[in-house]
Amino acid sequence: MVDNVGDAFLVQTDRGAPNGRVVLIDPRSPDEKRWKTVLPERPEPLQGARTAGGKLFAEYLKDVASRVHVHALDGTLENDVALRASNGERVRWPEERYLRLLHVHVLQLPPTILQYDIATKRSTVFREARVPGFKADDYE
Repeated sequence: MVDNVGDAFLVQTDRGAPNGRVVLIDPRSPDEKRWKTVLPERPEPLQGARTAGGKLFAEYLKDVASRVHVHALDGTLENDVALRASNGERVRWPEERYLRLLHVHVLQLPPTILQYDIATKRSTVFREARVPGFKADDYE
């Protein structure tokens, strides 16, 4: 289960969708025929879904790199999260204002934890691995 929306459960599943999808299930009528699709299956595999700040964040794997999309809780796409921040700014973590993106897969970068500000739609580096002599800008 990802979260609840009112009295219904927001659930990530691969039932009927090998690449994954997110559905809304009413526990009073849980029959699969009554599930409401919030995020339909895509060609890219759904790696995970979570909520924060009243938004639904979905991570997909495309071309061996993570792509994170921000949706309203009804599934409406609002924006994408920039997974490559250009500065090393450190930001504090107030509840429900920021989402930290762990295990972000970007081939040309060392492991990096980004912090996404839900209000400004801006990504900043929270913590990154230091690799002596490695210059990410040398790679595309």
